[in-house]
Amino acid sequence: MNIKQSIATIVFVILVIILIPLPINEKQSYYEFVSDWKLVVVQEGQGKYSVYPKYSIDSDSGYISVSNGPGTSSYIESTFVVPKRGNVFAYNHVGHGSYDRGGYIELYDSNGVCNYIKPLPYDSIYDRSAEYDISPYGGQEVTLRIPQSYIPGHNPTQKYGNMRIINKPYTLWDNLNIFKNMLISVLLVSILIGFIIGVSGLEFFNRYVNKIEMHI
Repeated sequence: MNIKQSIATIVFVILVIILIPLPINEKQSYYEFVSDWKLVVVQEGQGKYSVYPKYSIDSDSGYISVSNGPGTSSYIESTFVVPKRGNVFAYNHVGHGSYDRGGYIELYDSNGVCNYIKPLPYDSIYDRSAEYDISPYGGQEVTLRIPQSYIPGHNPTQKYGNMRIINKPYTLWDNLNIFKNMLISVLLVSILIGFIIGVSGLEFFNRYVNKIEMHI
């Protein structure tokens, strides 16, 4: 390959790079709701408390209600795939007689390992939602369990609503990384293709090289 053909090949690669479209982030919703919750009873109540634990879903608000009694043990759970950019699991919680900020949850990762996750700090004393950092599990199929408890002297019913995954929004730095990775990939492929075609001396490529040489 002579100098002019080398220059033409470089120009070809540069043109390919220039024409690379800017990356467009994958469309995603800010919230992704978690459904298909079920109650798992570990210990039923005895005697007059044998009706506990109770489980129901309000048809209007969608809130899940779980009623517990003395001597009962249970949890609600759901299995789902955490979005790749899902970083927070959140829900609104009405607890024992007042708005409760929620306790720890159990998260079983794709390997079946149980992780005990505490709620994140609250921004306001009036905040009625519990939030948990689940960012390490993005892309994994996990099972979340929320333990149920009974506190003597308090309302035995706990309510959970708007159970959702909050997706981490794309930032300018994310865009730059996406473009950088795309640019590197296209650059390597373009150089490889340009080198192979240029060395092979294929007639159709030579025609384009000659046109470029005429403008050099």
